[in-house]
Amino acid sequence: MTKNKTALFCLAIFLLMAAGIVSYIIISTKKEQNTCQQIIEPTDIELLNLSLRDDYSPIDDIQIYLGNDATNIKKLYDIIDKPSIVYRFSGRACNICIDFVFKELVKIFPDFDQNNNIIVLCNDTNPRIKESYFGKQLYSVKDSSFNLVIEHFEIPFIFILDNEQRCKHLFIPDYAFPERTDTYLETIKQKYF
Repeated sequence: MTKNKTALFCLAIFLLMAAGIVSYIIISTKKEQNTCQQIIEPTDIELLNLSLRDDYSPIDDIQIYLGNDATNIKKLYDIIDKPSIVYRFSGRACNICIDFVFKELVKIFPDFDQNNNIIVLCNDTNPRIKESYFGKQLYSVKDSSFNLVIEHFEIPFIFILDNEQRCKHLFIPDYAFPERTDTYLETIKQKYF
């Protein structure tokens, strides 16, 4: 009889410990999920706010030059004769993010390397990249920016620029969600090209 009581007592202790461990795992998993959501959601919201804040902002006629030839300076609006996609990035942005946008542009616009209405503007970029990246020469921004808030974050972004000289349809690509970028680029292609 005492053996049965001891066995039941041990079984009860074991079950309580198992229930405690399972409860701990469930609670810690929920805390991790909440922490991740708190980290991710403000970033998404902040990026959305940035794109909305800068959308339709005036764009100054900044000085640019093709590749590494800083002696042949042009004004941005000298190369724009109809609505153009402008892809703007800093060499300090993550390489995966930069390359992701290039790959998406090439996928949606097979003539990317020859299309003069797709303008790639960069700064702080490796000189070799400026000469030819994904088959296209890049324009360097000389000593200035568009004065958009988003530029301070040094993340790649895309927008439409036309003769109204305003940043239109500003979009921040995210390589974690390629379908968003595809949808954006397809929509822009249908609307402007």
